[in-house]
Amino acid sequence: MNVGLSAGAGAAGSLVGGGVGFGLENLTSSGAVGFFGGAVAAGAVSSTIMGGDPGEGALYAIAAAGLSLGVQYANYQYQKHLAAKTLPTAVSLTIDVVGKIWNLPNTVLGLAYGGAGHVAGWFMGTDPQIQFGHNGIEFLNNPFIISDRALTLGNVMMYGVDVGPMSPEAYGDPLVPYGLHEEAHTYQSQVLGPAFIPAYMLNGGPSIHNPFEKAAQNYGGRTGHWWPWRW
Repeated sequence: MNVGLSAGAGAAGSLVGGGVGFGLENLTSSGAVGFFGGAVAAGAVSSTIMGGDPGEGALYAIAAAGLSLGVQYANYQYQKHLAAKTLPTAVSLTIDVVGKIWNLPNTVLGLAYGGAGHVAGWFMGTDPQIQFGHNGIEFLNNPFIISDRALTLGNVMMYGVDVGPMSPEAYGDPLVPYGLHEEAHTYQSQVLGPAFIPAYMLNGGPSIHNPFEKAAQNYGGRTGHWWPWRW
């Protein structure tokens, strides 16, 4: 049994068939059947394509789809409380801490990549720096990032040599600073946890057409929310 392969295929299948961003107001009994049915089908097919067992892929897809729905429901309730400003501070902080723990696998990747770039920057003379801000740890002047770009993994943000958190023109928009754009990705990642990277890639990767990137632009320009799908 290739459990890892089937789990990966199943999780990917749930994101395709189950649908990230499924509107909870539309979750009727028939909608739930379609939600999980699509996940099962996509999980079985993707597992088969990847060389895994279709039955295992379907089972893992059901689990991943259920987790996805649960996380979305928690976020739905959280957003309602935020809109009404009725969420106690202690509860809000608890949700934030839990989100950061859920996001740890992505953050560990970010620390590894950012840390390696930071050390390399010493030898390359890029003046690497580390600071805290925008809901995470920020690696500045990182030679492992394209000079005029930034990258977020978990609660870690990495900026190229010619860009910083306060630099404008994320995706060419002078009203969107890179720091706020990347901060939006940290919140998105806290909601989806380990599913964020596959969900991000399945929705188009680093492209302005990716709903995750569109939401980050809206958040950075203070014209919208950081979550791509609203209820």
